[in-house]
Amino acid sequence: METDFENKTTFTADILYEYIANSLSGKLFKLATIIMAIGFFIYAIVGYLIKSIPTLLVNLLLFLLTALYLKKVFISLTAKLLLRKRFWVKGEAISKITKFKDKVYITTLNDERTSCYEYKYVKEIHETEHLIILRVQNVRMLLDKRNFTIGEIENFEKFISLQCPSARFIHR
Repeated sequence: METDFENKTTFTADILYEYIANSLSGKLFKLATIIMAIGFFIYAIVGYLIKSIPTLLVNLLLFLLTALYLKKVFISLTAKLLLRKRFWVKGEAISKITKFKDKVYITTLNDERTSCYEYKYVKEIHETEHLIILRVQNVRMLLDKRNFTIGEIENFEKFISLQCPSARFIHR
């Protein structure tokens, strides 16, 4: 069977950063950030009330850092940790070739393992700036939009919507 589309994705820090940022853009992470910021602000007020300048200053600083940078720092650290722990084999980043034929075939180039998925099991299709993420049960297939080796990205969305009519599209 001929391949309709083919994509090569190498799991670099920037790919993982974008994937994690997409995953953490939900309401739960925003709520946790707000709660942490409020908690630091309340502790800063307590520091002021008990006339503890170090407590006041430390908690004001933590409040500002949480409110402004928590998401970026968390995503960056998580991406670097994941890259080293899960997406690095024998001294190099994991690369995968995803072929779209009668089914979706994913070959991990580092160890030459192949997985196969039927289109009907694709439940969600997320689109970010540089990624298309297909969710099949608990598996996420990451496709780098810049690396289609067969087929054009412009035609891929129409193709995948025809192959996966029950999938939910989420554009960011």
